Amino acid sequence: KGETVKKMREESGARINISEGNCPERIVTITGPTDAIFKAFAMIAYKFEE
Repeated sequence: KGETVKKMREESGARINISEGNCPERIVTITGPTDAIFKAFAMIAYKFEE
């Protein structure tokens, strides 16, 4: 659990934080250099499409 997010952090170079909770909706915060943020966002969007 959490391995996917860890891999995204390492590959993008961005900090990715996902809010805690058991509800289906969570807040995802991405911080870092602009290019790293865009890369992380693209990776997350791709994961949702799977």
